[in-house]
Amino acid sequence: MTWIFQGHEYTVFNRNPLRETNIEIRFHPILSITDNREKLSKFQDLMREDFPVFEEGSVRTVSVDEIQNGTVQVDDKKVFSFSKKDKSQKVSLTDRSILISTKDHLDRNQVTIALTQAQIFFEGVYGNFDLQRIGVRYINVINLSEISEFLGEKVHWKDLVDESYVSQPRQLEDICNTATRTEVRSDVKDGIGQLYLQYGLNLSQHSEHSDEFIIDLDRYTENVDGADIYATSMEFIQDIYCLFVDMAGPKLVEWMKR
Repeated sequence: MTWIFQGHEYTVFNRNPLRETNIEIRFHPILSITDNREKLSKFQDLMREDFPVFEEGSVRTVSVDEIQNGTVQVDDKKVFSFSKKDKSQKVSLTDRSILISTKDHLDRNQVTIALTQAQIFFEGVYGNFDLQRIGVRYINVINLSEISEFLGEKVHWKDLVDESYVSQPRQLEDICNTATRTEVRSDVKDGIGQLYLQYGLNLSQHSEHSDEFIIDLDRYTENVDGADIYATSMEFIQDIYCLFVDMAGPKLVEWMKR
């Protein structure tokens, strides 16, 4: 099975349900990122005009190595983060990745400008790197009650999300107090890499009803020989946008336009 995306001209809406957008570039480890404070200081000097807030921390990952008889591996990584003053966007750096996270996302230019800037500054300080993976992830949270209140009318899930994504067993009278989760991972037709889609109803913390619908799209590739990071990221963003538009119901589009 492969994903086939319908073409849609890109539109910047007045609002959208995006909770977070991530672009991650992974490469083989560069030890000077964590070991050379002089280079880190130089990178910060380049970044701090637009990303003045600096934080240093660590993240722990735990994995099971199936080849080594289920051996548990624990990896602690240093993380250096450079954020905007309003915390709307952050560039995180480890010895093997650059991650650009955006929370107040209205226009893809917000993401691609930060990506280009971080890449240019990074290569200026640390040199070229051996690319391993390019990934773009968009996490959408559609809130039924908020949109109903904003539009001033009763809205149903089929008005917000294409019915094929919110269908349920016929034995269910309705989907109140119901949580669902579906995962689909497949190759992309006429494109490189894969798309991993997770979607479903989420029970809100403030209600026993299914007030939220999650659309989590992860477009990525590990086939990166000769890849142009900017061009590949733009292709992935457009694929995600086209699939989202296909999923969006008429009332969601109306809410985004107003």
